[in-house]
Amino acid sequence: MVLLMLWLWAGQETIANGLTPAQNKRMTVALDLTLGADDQDDRQIFSNRTRVAVDGEGALYILDAGNYRVAVFDKNGRFIRQFGKQGEGPGEFRRCDDIRLSPTGDVAVVDTGRKQLFMFSPTGEFIRQTSLAPGFQLIYSMSLLDNGHTLIGAIRQNARFQQTYDLSLYDGDMKLVKTIDSVRAPERDWSRMQEPGFWADFLKDQFEGYTAGIPAAAQIDGNTVIHGRSDLYKGEIIDQTGAAMTRFTKEYKPKAFTEAAQKAVFTHMWQTMVARSPRMERALSKSVFEKAMATAEPPPRVSPIAGLCRLGDGFAVLTGYDAASKTGQLDAFDRTGRYVARGDYRGPDRYLVGSASHIYTVDVDERDNIVVLRYRVDGH
Repeated sequence: MVLLMLWLWAGQETIANGLTPAQNKRMTVALDLTLGADDQDDRQIFSNRTRVAVDGEGALYILDAGNYRVAVFDKNGRFIRQFGKQGEGPGEFRRCDDIRLSPTGDVAVVDTGRKQLFMFSPTGEFIRQTSLAPGFQLIYSMSLLDNGHTLIGAIRQNARFQQTYDLSLYDGDMKLVKTIDSVRAPERDWSRMQEPGFWADFLKDQFEGYTAGIPAAAQIDGNTVIHGRSDLYKGEIIDQTGAAMTRFTKEYKPKAFTEAAQKAVFTHMWQTMVARSPRMERALSKSVFEKAMATAEPPPRVSPIAGLCRLGDGFAVLTGYDAASKTGQLDAFDRTGRYVARGDYRGPDRYLVGSASHIYTVDVDERDNIVVLRYRVDGH
């Protein structure tokens, strides 16, 4: 079992891996399922903190964190069951961040409010919970591996409240095994948090740090792809200990980060942050958001990687993404890291999850419903 890692660096360097890429092969990407648009069905009313995991049969496990539940639907979108509730008891939720399925099919839900990783059976029976290592503030990616390790992408905070975007391997007891990548956020004097302008500067730093690139990960049949910031990207395949095995690369044409795209990205970030707690909602008011957005200095070009996920036996990279128009391209790679196809994509870039032939994501529709979307991908 190996991990597939995508590391991105700035500059014009490319590294060949001995693989011949496909020439002009095209994929088709088409929306074929929407859940959440029926606001008359309580089972399909999701909160703005919604994430998705998918099993081998195509069943969707939807973490509806704002409603403290996991809702399960079959591949045709029919409701099967739900489990979970708010509380402080075994397997009960406070502030959940992500959901993933283990190699054996169990359901993992990570709760940074309670600092726990919960495990449930596929039918929702509580199995166990494991305490997280100290310092997790938000977990934005999680991969459960065959050897019992978990690869976590997170915002972590030390005793002085300084933040780091961190990607690390943890063992079954959630003890650190190895840090794969880490990016420090600008230091901030938290003793000044009551002073005017503090929260606007804090939010400005969040905008600039995120758009410059942070470590991220997605599991692909026991493999993981990660990325950072750059104009071109190259990658490595590593084993489960984090040791490098081989590399791959693909050219990328830089795309301007327009004001409209910046506004779309920053608005989503702000809305995600204020949804996490009443305290953040009070601190990060609309006027604070507007000041932070006006003073932020993001990079002139968008990150080449807007999202990544499993696709078939390999993986897909969402690239050239315009957050304002919600358009981009999907690049498909096989498990050896060889580029095989590209397809036009129209949809959100949030929380991408892939399967053998589909990509799943979360969006807000024209009626402000939180919706889970499934796209069928052919020709990869």
